[in-house]
Amino acid sequence: MEKVQSQVSFEEVKRYILAEENVNRDAISRETKQQNAALLLGIKVYEGADKLVSASYKSLYIPIKNGIPLSVLELDDLLLPRKNGFWKINVASSTYDNGDTIIRFGPLNENNNSSNSDNLETEMSQTKWNSVIMKNGEIIFLGNDFISATERDEDGYEIVGIYPLDNLAAKQRTQLSDLVADGKVKFLQAENIALPDSIAPLGEDENITLYRDKGFWNIFGKRVIMLGDGQSQVYDFPINIAVPRDMVKYDRSILPWSEIKLILPQTIDAFFSPNQDILIILTKEGLEIYSTHNRKINKEPLAMIPISNRAEIVMAEWAIDSSVERWGQEVGRQLPKNLLEVQ
Repeated sequence: MEKVQSQVSFEEVKRYILAEENVNRDAISRETKQQNAALLLGIKVYEGADKLVSASYKSLYIPIKNGIPLSVLELDDLLLPRKNGFWKINVASSTYDNGDTIIRFGPLNENNNSSNSDNLETEMSQTKWNSVIMKNGEIIFLGNDFISATERDEDGYEIVGIYPLDNLAAKQRTQLSDLVADGKVKFLQAENIALPDSIAPLGEDENITLYRDKGFWNIFGKRVIMLGDGQSQVYDFPINIAVPRDMVKYDRSILPWSEIKLILPQTIDAFFSPNQDILIILTKEGLEIYSTHNRKINKEPLAMIPISNRAEIVMAEWAIDSSVERWGQEVGRQLPKNLLEVQ
């Protein structure tokens, strides 16, 4: 049994958010004048009474024009836009070994016009797909070049890591020092703050992941302390460092989290469009879409999309300008289910 202790310093998170905004400010100012945008969300939905029972994954594509969501398109699996085209990530439970999770991934076959699971094996055989097995694994984050996932070791303890997507099959975790300058130093500093004085930090900076927290992607470290008798104490701690832009290109809020929660207290997660004219929030009931103008939120939702009350966001990718049409064409080839049409 694991006893989880979360030691998240508010000041650490606050400093990280300020750093993230400073990194993105110049890049975002060049993007906010575009008229068209689209959000591609990757959603994980837990099924059953326990998170370890199973989780399914799907994508939602939300094109926006002149501050209006045109539709909400649902697709099976995770559809990931990459620099070299779109990839699909499929997650399934193993049929031959209880507890294993198979993550299958690879570039889309442009000649395959359906995301139906009946065509998945054909698509995998016709393209350069790979797979990796994770014990009780699940995806936490998915980006252009990286994926973060968890699995359990032989003793049942959780292992977290960030993996290069192009070499995921090797299951070689990326160290924070490989992603950012002074990564190991930053990890040690955060670990030292999180741990009690009686426990020395180890600086194992491959024990990292990305979590959504207060409307941002944040880098977190993990340390598991074995207590004996099958018990452990887990420390998840934020690391005061901005997420590299090759992991997350756009991740900005135009309002403080406290103000969003004051206006829309049901908010669990929030996404502002690059045009700053749309706010999409995740609640216990699903997604809600609001218009925004001059940093003000219109309290009347433009749309409400029901989703399971045990949903988490694992991917959030924005398209702007000419990319919107290209993304829309690829989504259309997957024969999505239209959850909404705005006249």
